[in-house]
Amino acid sequence: MGTSERKGRERAEREQRILDVGRRMLVTQGYHGLSMDRIAGEIEYSKGIVYQHFSSKDDLLCAISVDLLKEAVSFFRRASHFSGQARERLTAVAVAAQLLFRLNPDGFQAQLILWVNSIAEKAPEERQASLGQLHAEATEIFMGIVRDAVQRKDLVLPADLGPLTLVHGMWAMLVGAELLAQTRKTAASFESLDFGAVTRRNLQVFWDGLGWKPLSTKWDYEETVRRVLDEQFAEEHEKLLKMGQTP
Repeated sequence: MGTSERKGRERAEREQRILDVGRRMLVTQGYHGLSMDRIAGEIEYSKGIVYQHFSSKDDLLCAISVDLLKEAVSFFRRASHFSGQARERLTAVAVAAQLLFRLNPDGFQAQLILWVNSIAEKAPEERQASLGQLHAEATEIFMGIVRDAVQRKDLVLPADLGPLTLVHGMWAMLVGAELLAQTRKTAASFESLDFGAVTRRNLQVFWDGLGWKPLSTKWDYEETVRRVLDEQFAEEHEKLLKMGQTP
């Protein structure tokens, strides 16, 4: 390995460590508790080195969001390659989101904080562009499946409901359900429910209401979920089970 390659790898590893520490600090101490000084102190780097990687706190926070979204897009893309009908493939993407939320709860909490504080608006343009590109990629995975269903005539959308509106509704349901699951007092109110299964069932009811074929009365989508876990996410599913959780 040449000197240039070694230095590049060391820089990437250092940057990832800063991101990991920053994400953990964001979750444990909140937006106002995170600072470049504290990060530098925890990882025993000079403040100057931290600033070599990130120009400001907002740049760092946006980079954390980019890092989280890269992982999400990777999960969604894998799920979208599931072999099945369009509605099964969108079910697979929903399962991918649930897996991601459960395997990385700190990441989910960090992303919520970043959304609330509108970090991207304060970050450098280059970092904002990266974040925007990833959001576009994630949205396109969802919308591509919806458009495929429409093309195959499995789904006929009302004139006032486009693919993006449908995707928004699905995403709101997934994120909202996970927020309820990770909020102790609220979760206690629904402790008899299997949050993952209930969320998937509500999604199926939503799609049934649009007449998206095959309807859940004609197709076992929980069997689809089992296939998705076996065929696309076997390693992640096993890890989740070892944590004593289910998607």
